[in-house]
Amino acid sequence: MRRLVWLLLFVMASAMAVESAPELRSAVEQGAQGSRVGKFFWIRPTRDGKSEVPIYETVEGSYDAVYVTRVTRFKVVGYDPAGAGWYQLKFDDGKSGIIPWRVFEDFFGYWGYAQILEEDPAAIQAREDAEKRAEQLATQRAAKRERDAERRRITAAKQQAAKPGVRIGMTSQQVLEDTHWGKPQYVNKTQNAYGITEQWVYRTGNYLYFRNGVLETIQY
Repeated sequence: MRRLVWLLLFVMASAMAVESAPELRSAVEQGAQGSRVGKFFWIRPTRDGKSEVPIYETVEGSYDAVYVTRVTRFKVVGYDPAGAGWYQLKFDDGKSGIIPWRVFEDFFGYWGYAQILEEDPAAIQAREDAEKRAEQLATQRAAKRERDAERRRITAAKQQAAKPGVRIGMTSQQVLEDTHWGKPQYVNKTQNAYGITEQWVYRTGNYLYFRNGVLETIQY
């Protein structure tokens, strides 16, 4: 019985929460919408002029909108949350207008159509252009570094190829610095009572054998 009572209380609380959620959400939305009052915004129409932001003179005349067809700054000077939730706007040229918050949201920061922006479109464009130039410059510099590195690799390979071959009796240092054999791919090293023996393995399939740092055997 006690479990049944708790279950009924839980169901009733859940139902009350569901019923009150729309009102809570509406209050939150209205608070967010009202926070725009006192802030400046910019209207940026599309270049083809097919999707401009409509500004209305009065609520009664909302069927006869004035469309903004150029970049224009305005300040939100008021907000009426009742009904359609109208914003009162003041433009830099002194003109006034109103716009429903829903229309404001439809155009706010939405790419592909006319936009209402929180930043001057000229400043946005300048920043985007600067970022694009910086990206292009970085790409060019990276390509130049790669070309320079490739030239250094080719020069080093030619210089290495111009060096003479190995000779029995050379030291390991002489092989590295004075012959075209250069540095091996890897070295196998062993140590016994006679000293240290090294097998230098090259990518070409050739081998050099050193005993105590002196070349004793060349294997092709």
